Amino acid sequence: MFNKLKYFHKHIKLGKNVKFENDKHIIMGTNLFVGDFSVLSGFGGGNLELGKNVRIHSFCKVATCGGNMFIGDNVQIGDHCTITAQGDVTIESDVLMADKINIIANQHSFHDITKPIMDQGCTSKKILIKKGAWIGINATILSGVTIGQNSVVGANAVVTKDVPDFSVVVGVPAHVVNKYDFQSGNWIS
Repeated sequence: MFNKLKYFHKHIKLGKNVKFENDKHIIMGTNLFVGDFSVLSGFGGGNLELGKNVRIHSFCKVATCGGNMFIGDNVQIGDHCTITAQGDVTIESDVLMADKINIIANQHSFHDITKPIMDQGCTSKKILIKKGAWIGINATILSGVTIGQNSVVGANAVVTKDVPDFSVVVGVPAHVVNKYDFQSGNWIS
């Protein structure tokens, strides 16, 4: 069972009924906030490393599932988010995530039509969310994707391909609608 007392010296604030699973694989930075009913898990042997000033709001699940997960400094994760890292997940510093976001670094195999999908195993690929990105409410980021630096993923978007730096993507599947032009200093469509 997780011993909250050993983490008090790190300035960690935990909400009600926060659950830590396999906490020997969880490395926490200072000034961590974890909201009510959230679960942090080092399940499957992967490490979960949290930087400084990370805020994970209520009803979130952040789980390694065998891969490694790194969440950088000053990251904010909204309510009801799920992040699983069967394939590794890296969230760089200063990333803002709204509520109800899914970041899933694995996918069920379905190629053999003679077997149920649940018997075909999973494939996993790394997800990278670069510094300063903003992920809108109810977005889903799938296995193998990189979200570019200071990019925006619009509400309800499903990201299946890489997002370039300084871009805005929307839709299902997500596609680029704006990019920042450094010569003019404006966002262009």
